Amino acid sequence: MATAIVHCKICKQAFNRLDPKLIEGVDWVKPTNRVYYHKKCYDDFAKKKGQIGKDGIEFEADEAIWKTAAEDYLKRDLKISINYPKFNQQWKKFVEKDGRTPKGIYFSLKYFYDIRHNSTEKSEGGIGIVSWIYEEATEYWGKRNQADKGIVARLEEQIKKDRAQKAKVIFQQKKKKEQKVDFSILEEEDDE
Repeated sequence: MATAIVHCKICKQAFNRLDPKLIEGVDWVKPTNRVYYHKKCYDDFAKKKGQIGKDGIEFEADEAIWKTAAEDYLKRDLKISINYPKFNQQWKKFVEKDGRTPKGIYFSLKYFYDIRHNSTEKSEGGIGIVSWIYEEATEYWGKRNQADKGIVARLEEQIKKDRAQKAKVIFQQKKKKEQKVDFSILEEEDDE
C-alpha cells in the first residue's frame, strides 16, 4: 500500500492520506494545497469563529485559519511564489518569539500590499516585511475600524466563511468501472 503521511494542523496527529480506509471529505480534508486536517478537527475550529485566545485549540485553529488566509492572499491575490520554508520560519518567529497575532500578521500584509500599494518583487517568497510594518498596520486598522464601524470584523467574517466553505467541499472517490468479459465466445469455440 502506498503511503503519504501528513499531519493534521490542529491536533498534529499523523495519518496516511492514501489509506483506503480514510476518505477525503469524510475522515480528512485538504482546504488548500499541502494543508491537511482531520474532518472533525476542522469542523470544530470552523465553529469557533471569532474566538481568539493564546491557549489550547482555539488559538491553534485561529492560527491555521489566518496562516492559510495569508498563504492564499499571497499566492492567489498577489501571485507571489511562496518560499514555504522561509514563510513558515518567519510565521513561527512572529507568533512565538515576537508575540504577533496570526490575525495581525494577515492584516499587516493586506495593509502593506493593498493599502500602501507596495511592490511584491522584494518579498522573495516570505513575509519579512511584517516585522517592519506591524505596528503601523495595527494603528491603521484601528483607526479604520473606528471610522467605519466593524470593517475589520466584516473582513474577518468573510475570511472565516471562505475557510468554512472550502471545508464543506466533499470529494468523492470515483468508482472504477467493472470490465465485463463475454465468455460466450469461448464456449462456441469449445463446441467445435
